[in-house]
Amino acid sequence: QLTILDNGSEDETPEIGKALAAKYPEVSYVRVGERGVGVAFRKGISINTCDLVGYMDIDLSTDLKYLGKTIEMFQNDPNFHMKATDAVCGFTFLRKEAAEQLVRESSQDNGWFYTIEFLLRAERDGMKIYDMPVEWQEDYNTTVKVWKTIKNYLIQMYHLKKAFRQEDKLRK
Repeated sequence: QLTILDNGSEDETPEIGKALAAKYPEVSYVRVGERGVGVAFRKGISINTCDLVGYMDIDLSTDLKYLGKTIEMFQNDPNFHMKATDAVCGFTFLRKEAAEQLVRESSQDNGWFYTIEFLLRAERDGMKIYDMPVEWQEDYNTTVKVWKTIKNYLIQMYHLKKAFRQEDKLRK
């Protein structure tokens, strides 16, 4: 099952997504009324009925060949445990139950920082993480506002560190 979650695209994504959904029964297109990766990610997890859930950028910065490798990795379930090194690469997959748990634990941040918090919480919870190297094709036509994003990340890191301290106190 492939769900195209469109969180405010201003390009041809709606037309392409609807056409793919009409042509292939395993594809669905959902327009999310609010912008932001966090919003789309939470929505995708809530409506997905598969055992594995994940996200990847629709601009195909990561080659589709890695979907097969990801599914194979979950089928083989190797004994791995390591820290995630790239939370914003736009290519993350996990088991549905783990994703639902992390959504409950994570903030309601709507931006890219949500994916960082999501993986940091997975590490704190002792979840197995496999950091699979993928080829990445940079999109130089991005609309990301770098300085605004950096400022937001710094603020969000401060809030998350504060939240982790509070959670650690409650655990003791």
